[in-house]
Amino acid sequence: MQPISAADVAACLVAALDRPAAPRARFELAGPVELSWREWATLGAGRRAPRVPVALLRPALRAYETLTGPAALLTWDEAARTTATMTTPRGTGDAERLGVVPRAPAAR
Repeated sequence: MQPISAADVAACLVAALDRPAAPRARFELAGPVELSWREWATLGAGRRAPRVPVALLRPALRAYETLTGPAALLTWDEAARTTATMTTPRGTGDAERLGVVPRAPAAR
């Protein structure tokens, strides 16, 4: 994945709104650093994220979803999406085209 800060997204939004209207203009916003899901989780947690075998994770998350219902913080379907590639071949190009240079995520 290529995380981008909320502040950089907001700056891109303001810049896009200030541009002359282009029908169906689309911008893929991405940060300058590619991270694996594990690296992202480690960055967010401030420590190394534990490895949990899928054979244990799926039933544990299904049980958690059953107990918490719509208040679940993480569902199996969301966890399964971590296999998707969340990068763009254009990298930070669209943000830079809007005049924004995305910053790398800060290490804790």
